[in-house]
Amino acid sequence: MLTNRFLLALGVCVVFLFTVILPFNSHAKSNEVIELTLSTYLPPSYEDLVVPIQKFVDRVNEKGKGLVQIDFYHSGTLLKANESIAGLRRGVADIVAMTSSYWTGSISIYNGYSLPFLWEDAYDMQKKVSIGTPLREFMNDQLQKDGFHLLAEGAIPVEHLWMAKGKDPVRNPEDLQGKKIRVSGKAQSRTIQALGGSPVRMPSGEVHEALSRGIVDGAQFYMGTVGGRALYETLGSCLKATMGGYTEPLIMMQSKWEELPEKVQDLLFEQAKWYEDFYAGWSTKVHEEQYWPKFEEEGETVTLSPEQEDKFREATQPVYDWFTEEECPEVGDRFLELVRGQ
Repeated sequence: MLTNRFLLALGVCVVFLFTVILPFNSHAKSNEVIELTLSTYLPPSYEDLVVPIQKFVDRVNEKGKGLVQIDFYHSGTLLKANESIAGLRRGVADIVAMTSSYWTGSISIYNGYSLPFLWEDAYDMQKKVSIGTPLREFMNDQLQKDGFHLLAEGAIPVEHLWMAKGKDPVRNPEDLQGKKIRVSGKAQSRTIQALGGSPVRMPSGEVHEALSRGIVDGAQFYMGTVGGRALYETLGSCLKATMGGYTEPLIMMQSKWEELPEKVQDLLFEQAKWYEDFYAGWSTKVHEEQYWPKFEEEGETVTLSPEQEDKFREATQPVYDWFTEEECPEVGDRFLELVRGQ
């Protein structure tokens, strides 16, 4: 009799465990807020780039309240630029915002974004790289081969060629012969070499001193670097031609993306589309209203005639040959077909 009562009591406990306690715990676990970290090396002084990232974070946190929370670390406080890819792989950050030029050493196809005279402007680039376009699907496929997931891609206004104060402006390809020019990526290096200059790789934070001390004669970057790094006092002229381009992608590990609940994926996807729609217009607005007027107070802006631009295009054709034959021999031609075909 005692044994039967014991077994009956045990059975009741088991039923209670499976019908009450375990479902309660499972429900509690399903309601836990998913915490993600987003890291960028950019400081807030890059208003054109950091504001869209901050707004993306704020929108996800507002619309995903109780579901997902993103903690945002800027200015390299979590991962510096040269640590970001390794830190993303190790899970130090779940999302990294880092300009595409910094990805070219790991993702070769990103060199394509920096080819000279490929884009008309940021709006042209954004139209072609955004979610739903053939180029975007192609790019995400390329990143997934290395275990990455391309969450969002913000188009940055195109790069120009800048010369330090006291240096002659560049108007023709031969004007760069023997000049030392700061660059940030492999495609930019090839462009300067094709024009007869000597590329010098260095982070944007070192450019001010390098220009002031004559370590370099000029630099290739976009207007946001001038504003973000307060380079107005070091620059004398700008060749306002499309010397290259890059984006500000938000990238995760594919494995991290796949482990997120579908509701979180859907939320991130919708806010990624908002980020892309907002990006080019915002950054262009900041440049036109704040940065260009300040530079033009003392600096000279040079534009190319159609004949001059043809000379630059001809001189930089070897950069395209390098990209399709050496850097991305299997997919480079397809990349260019997608860019030019949209």
